This record gives sequence, structure tokens and C-alpha cells, in this order.
Amino acid sequence: MTNSEYMVNSIKVLEKVKESKCTAYDCEYVVLAEELEAVLVTKDKEILKYFPNIATDLDKFVR
Repeated sequence: MTNSEYMVNSIKVLEKVKESKCTAYDCEYVVLAEELEAVLVTKDKEILKYFPNIATDLDKFVR
């Protein structure tokens, strides 16, 4: 698991929680995707609703 763990900025996570109805746990993934400049592929409806600029639905991603 070496080099497979990431730390995210807790302040950024809490900012995402404040601007959405997502959990802090979910917002950690949003922040991580932003920091890595990656697309967050998910089926989580709340993440897709509040963070459409970073998240994409799994079904759309695999087509």
C-alpha cells in the first residue's frame, strides 16, 4: 500500500460539506479528485447533484 494513500485538506472538505448535503466522508473524495485533477466516477446521487463539475455517473463514464 506504499504510496497509495493521500491526505486531503480538512478545511476544503468542510467547505464542501457546508455547500452541499454530502457527508464529510463523501466530500473527502470530491476534494481528492479536485486535487488530483481527476474525474470522480460515482453512483452517489448527492455527489452528482452538488459537484457536477468534478463527478460523473458510472454509467455515462463506461459508455
